[in-house]
Amino acid sequence: MGKVDSPNSYLTGKRIRGAVFRWVACGFAVAWLAASLPVQAAPKDLTLWRMCQRNPDTTASNLCLLEPGQVVREETRALADKTKWRKFAQQFSMLFAPKYHSAADTLGMSGFNLGFDYTMTSVSKGDHWNDALEGVERFADLDPYGDKAREADNLLSTFQFAIRKGLPYSFDIGFDATYFLHSKLFYFGMNVKYAFLEDFHDYAPDVALRLNYGQLFGSTDLDMRQFGWDLVISKSFPAAGVVEVTPYTGYAFLVSFLRPGILNPSFDAYLEDALLKLPDRDEIIHRWYAGLKLIVATFHLAPEIQVSSVEAYAISFNLGAEF
Repeated sequence: MGKVDSPNSYLTGKRIRGAVFRWVACGFAVAWLAASLPVQAAPKDLTLWRMCQRNPDTTASNLCLLEPGQVVREETRALADKTKWRKFAQQFSMLFAPKYHSAADTLGMSGFNLGFDYTMTSVSKGDHWNDALEGVERFADLDPYGDKAREADNLLSTFQFAIRKGLPYSFDIGFDATYFLHSKLFYFGMNVKYAFLEDFHDYAPDVALRLNYGQLFGSTDLDMRQFGWDLVISKSFPAAGVVEVTPYTGYAFLVSFLRPGILNPSFDAYLEDALLKLPDRDEIIHRWYAGLKLIVATFHLAPEIQVSSVEAYAISFNLGAEF
């Protein structure tokens, strides 16, 4: 059964929700404009043309380092390092995988949730990240200004802004915007949750199913879209009379569709050459997550950890409010 709100609680929060909705709409508009503005390349922007079989040889035989205007024939075209590309695709998908920070119970028809998340995703070190990021060049002789790192960080950070709205019949709908720190990459997503077991019994947990979709923006090198679902179980407990403690855990299934563009720093439209075209990848990622939501009055704090079937895991923190 869904939560039932009293008329007084609805009228009390109506003006607050109206102001918050207007503020949230402005926030999303600013984020969308920021993602579309042409700015100088950032250290963690993507440079996927280096996802080929690189070596430190700077001669013309190294096809990753062709000079501008040099012809690329079919028989001499660079070959993709598919192992490197596969590992990057898996871990990059995990970087933008949905963060939940919510229990199985729903907000109620008049409920509204606003939250900010900070996430640290740990990935494996290697050339799959070293050759994918603008701010890294592992060969010193190819970095004449000396302003690039020789190795990529294995701890990557994202910020997320999320809103959720309660609907009738134990449904919630949510929207989120994620920013990859030190890049121009943004990820916009949405989700729908249905709590098919909610407030059933004093001792019974709540159980919900959630569907999500998201898409990457800000890169000409890569188009990425993700679909997934997760099953979450939770139970709320009062503590000290002022805090509501809700542990939750769940399993999440994610399919990530990665579609690279034609990657060629020496592209010549008249010659119709293409240095490198990475193969499309469809990655399936299994994730298990657990968190603890602490609610005091209208505010909540929720740390969460996610482990996955790929070489990456994430730790995130959420701070928000419910109205």
